[in-house]
Order: sequence, then C-alpha cells, then structure tokens
Amino acid sequence: MNHMILEFFEYHAWSYQQLIRHLKELPEDALTSKFDAGFESIDRVLEHVLFVDRLWHARLIGVKHKQTQHYSLNEYREQFADIHTFYRTFFSEQKDLNKEIEMVSQRTGDRLKNTIGEIILTVVNHGSYHRGNITTMLRRLKYETNATDYAYYLKHKGGK
Repeated sequence: MNHMILEFFEYHAWSYQQLIRHLKELPEDALTSKFDAGFESIDRVLEHVLFVDRLWHARLIGVKHKQTQHYSLNEYREQFADIHTFYRTFFSEQKDLNKEIEMVSQRTGDRLKNTIGEIILTVVNHGSYHRGNITTMLRRLKYETNATDYAYYLKHKGGK
C-alpha cells in the first residue's frame, strides 16, 4: 500500500509538470482571463494549489506556513518542482507512512492528527480537484486541454 500512495504522489508531481508545460503553449492572457466563479483566473488556481502543497509541507515539518506569492509560469514550474523535491526526500526518509503527525490548523486553531499517507493522498486529491478547475476554465476560453489523468501518467511512465 505504501508504494501505491507514493506512486500517487509521483502522479501529482507529473501532472502539474504536464499542466504547466501545456499552459506555456497558450497565449499569456489565458492565465489571467477573469472568471466569475470559484477562482478569478487560472494563475490564481495555480497559486492556491502551490499554497496548499506548501501548507502540508509546513505541517509535516512543524513550522508556520506563509502565504504564497504570485509567480510567472516559469517560476510556478520551479516552485512546484522545489516543493515536490522536498516531498520526495521527506517521504523517502519515512519508514512508516502510517505514522501520525500532530498539527494545528492555522485557520481554525483545531488540533489535527493525520498519518503521512493520509497527508500524501490529501495533497494529491486537492491537486486533482483543482486541475479540473483549470480544465473547465480552459474549455470556457475555447482552448484545448491536455490529458493528465492517472492512466496517462501510467502510459507515460511505462510506455504502455
């Protein structure tokens, strides 16, 4: 089971690399076009996903999280790569993904307790949800989307 959880994280990292690569092919205004539902633009969705990836990072190492700033696509690519490298290193050092981590929610002050595996799945699920937001936004702008479903990751990874 641990291998599968870590594989889902690799899928998450791959899918955001693919998404950003695709977004770089589109006109720059695609990122900043305004929407009146959920997030105001695609770049704000990227900002939010990076924020949450960093939030869980902070919780894992027991530090307070700072707000993410707005970046260019190249900077988002670098920032996602950096945070994903941290996760890979952290996870590779863990002997037990069922180990519980205690933390405090910065937003509510609630005490939280999650296993490392649950945190990984939370990060992956959150990222998948918001890639769906971006896909919807791109379709509303009449742009093509790219395939980042798990089956495409497996095909990419194994050449199937």
